[in-house]
Amino acid sequence: MDKTQKKIYKIESLDQLSLIEVVSNLIVKLSYKDLIHLDKLVVATFQTPLSNERHGFYFLEERLSGKNLNQDNVYETLSKIIAENSLKTIFIVSPNHISENSKKQLNQLFQQNTIEYLDRDKIIKLIDENQEEYWIHDDVNLLDYEKYYKESIRKDNELKKLQIFNDKYVKLFDIFIEPRIYSIKEDKETKTPIRKKITITDILTSEKPIIISGGAGTGKSTILKRLGEQQIELNKDNNKKNLPIFLSAIEIFESNYQIYALINRKLSSFFNNIDEEFFKNYNLLLLIDTIDELEDSNQISIIQELNHLRSKFKINFIIGSRNSEKLQSTESFKESSDYHIDRFNSEQIKQFVLRFFASNSNKAEQLLDALKDNRILEKLPITPLSLSLISILFEENSLEIPATITDVFDGFNSLIIGKATVSSRIEFIDKTFQERLLSMYALAILERKQHEPMTKEEFIEYFEHIFNERTMPVKNGGIKEILDFLISNTGVLILKDNRYIQFSHDAFMEYYAALEIFKHKRIKEDDLIKNFFENNWQNAAMFYAGKSKDMPEFLEKIQTKIGSANRLSDILSAIMGSGYILQALYLTDNQIRKRVIHKTLDLIIQLHELQSKLAADDVFLFKSFKMPVLWAINIIYFYENFNSITLKTPLQLAFEEVTTQYKLDGKTTQGFRALNLALVLESKRIQVNNTLERLIDDTNLLNDPTLSLMTEVVIEMYKPDTYKELKKEIKKSIRKLSKSLKFITEQSVSRLRFTSFDTIRLEKRVKLVTEGKTDAELLEHAFLVLTDGMSPYWEISVAGNDSGGAQAVNQCLTHAKPLVDSDQILIGIFDHDSAGLQNFRGLKNETFLLIKTDLLKKHKEANIFAICLPVPEERSNYLQKDQSFNFFEIEHYFDNSFLRENDALQETPIPDIYKVKESKKKEFVRKVVKITDPQIFRHFVELFRLIDEQAQANVEYVI
Repeated sequence: MDKTQKKIYKIESLDQLSLIEVVSNLIVKLSYKDLIHLDKLVVATFQTPLSNERHGFYFLEERLSGKNLNQDNVYETLSKIIAENSLKTIFIVSPNHISENSKKQLNQLFQQNTIEYLDRDKIIKLIDENQEEYWIHDDVNLLDYEKYYKESIRKDNELKKLQIFNDKYVKLFDIFIEPRIYSIKEDKETKTPIRKKITITDILTSEKPIIISGGAGTGKSTILKRLGEQQIELNKDNNKKNLPIFLSAIEIFESNYQIYALINRKLSSFFNNIDEEFFKNYNLLLLIDTIDELEDSNQISIIQELNHLRSKFKINFIIGSRNSEKLQSTESFKESSDYHIDRFNSEQIKQFVLRFFASNSNKAEQLLDALKDNRILEKLPITPLSLSLISILFEENSLEIPATITDVFDGFNSLIIGKATVSSRIEFIDKTFQERLLSMYALAILERKQHEPMTKEEFIEYFEHIFNERTMPVKNGGIKEILDFLISNTGVLILKDNRYIQFSHDAFMEYYAALEIFKHKRIKEDDLIKNFFENNWQNAAMFYAGKSKDMPEFLEKIQTKIGSANRLSDILSAIMGSGYILQALYLTDNQIRKRVIHKTLDLIIQLHELQSKLAADDVFLFKSFKMPVLWAINIIYFYENFNSITLKTPLQLAFEEVTTQYKLDGKTTQGFRALNLALVLESKRIQVNNTLERLIDDTNLLNDPTLSLMTEVVIEMYKPDTYKELKKEIKKSIRKLSKSLKFITEQSVSRLRFTSFDTIRLEKRVKLVTEGKTDAELLEHAFLVLTDGMSPYWEISVAGNDSGGAQAVNQCLTHAKPLVDSDQILIGIFDHDSAGLQNFRGLKNETFLLIKTDLLKKHKEANIFAICLPVPEERSNYLQKDQSFNFFEIEHYFDNSFLRENDALQETPIPDIYKVKESKKKEFVRKVVKITDPQIFRHFVELFRLIDEQAQANVEYVI
């Protein structure tokens, strides 16, 4: 059956009620008004230039053909209808073909009135011309709603607010890039977290409520709207029709948070009765834009009503959110599925740009290359607005994309605000004044707690107060009118939830805040330094640096700041931030930029140490990771943050220095630094070839099991098709080191830490040496807990080349002087037990001065200290005169009740004094490293303060 035959069959199959509905909708589209339905008759008014005419539409069930036409019966019926309703014209409507002979006979009977015919073929033609979507399905009301839905989501586009927008950019509305959506599940067998890709089909077929989460600019609203379109497409084949409803936070707010009332309001103009029968006939899917900004109580009431509607009417819903954890924590939202949106990757961005420049692929490739080479994309808010803006900027001005994101946003600033603005109420607003208003507000928000936006009332009062004593640089219009104009026309400021004045993306807030500091408030430069680890402040610092590009003193302050990073989140932020700042300051002295790179490599090693601890402790994100995986993670992190052509020279300078040092000392840590630098220099963006080959040829890199394996990993990741000869050499070295490499790759991180295989460690001024591995693990974890996650300022290891014991600590301290530099501090820690006291006391008096009996000694000529564990007052019964009756070990810093719970205690001949079970120490540590309650570790503070005193360190403990 071809398309025409399908249409004929569909119209001929309509019952009378369905036909009346189809024709009624058609005549409304043809400008008829005031429809009255009277059984088989519809009366409607048609307005002509001179009068209003009443037309009738009479629906015949029988066929009209010359053979079966009952002229008298038809004439009598129609004459009565015409007279009773004062009709100018009457249309005979039939779902079948009306023959020409029938028309001729009826026309002869109705010579005084106009009679027209709407038969099958005429109805099909009118549908084709006015309601083509009808052929999708025959629910006319739903068809109208579907058309409204599609048109409304196209109208609701922030691009239309821009002064630069014109008709040639309408194509942007049709560019939709399939998002990357995933869920995180735990693998049942390995107990490790895995990412599962989620498709649009998965979402639409889910029977559970869904949260789609993602940061600002990841496209949550766009995805929700597109899900509605996809659901409409399914109506072609479904018997029970889908009905998507998009609800914005503003609409919910305006409806006083009453979802059912809002649904009724949105559907009432398309459907007659929104009752229980209606919900049986349609699959409703509520697509709810983010409600994150609403008050918690209102969010809870919304979710409760949604669950009620789901239970009563089987209405499902999908919510976009920046904070899915918060929504899921509410008791009434436990059964939801949580899906996450990834930032656009390079392939998705490429698709967008190629579609924008569909007629000029060369221009598209030029733009993509410029963005990649300068890492602009990584700091852009990847939204349709930002990608559209940068594409328009490139096309309109034929610009070569500049080297820093600040320059890109300078271009955005010019495009968005324009040189001047003219309106009917405000004659002229200077560009610089608009810019100043935005920059003043941006800095005010950046400085507010959690960067909360002002309400509209606060916003206006804020500027009215500022400009109360200043001259306004406009001829007409007050500050309120200017502010209203900025909100309505720039696309930079938006009225959120009909209440808050918010920047449409954080990047705009950060850029304009940086502009305010750079141009008007340089005194606040130190705030950029102080808050550098906080994301919004760091991005503002990046924009600030890009305004000058040559700021040596500012960069030296940044170097000092990143050197203070000692918590995992701060270290990650410092590494990323230093990479971007160095790019923004590409005109600054390369020697200073080189020093920042060295400092960042320190942070990479510090990051590795912290992640090794987390992996050893089986923390969720690092659970079951092997050591080579951690190496790869941190190599990639440095690579991705420093892979920019603007960093070529300082990277080369750093590489030469690190490689020279590695040749001298041969330490694995130095080789790790050199390998990181070589890999970045070899990248496609920087292209300093043969750097890796030089490193391998000129050093003993391949004789080191750790570095040999690491080199193979990075080559396979980034250079799989090159260096064929070099790969052969690496394979040879790996075969020679196979026994060591097998141990590294097969053993857990916890087995490798504090052993001779744990070779990538940061050289720190203060070094601690313990009797055993479990001692080191407990001290490290206790310090992190008691400092709220701060990485220790000291380096800790086990005495005696992994073997440990009090005697090994004694020997380490005795022979350490030649190995300890004048600015270094070495502290050996002995248990306060029989063996510990014996070896602490056994340190010769002619070499070590006794500072405090059975507690502290110091080398006469070096900063080498011996500490015998201080015993807390609560444990004073462990201080026994007879050396052999002393049993205090590090584990005794925990309460007896806690030790008993973990089966770690063993009785001694002395009442209330217990030994720690040697066989339980490893198991005990595995349990302890899962605990983050500082109270459990409170007794460790006495030891840490003694260490701090010798190291002259100032540490704040949470207890």
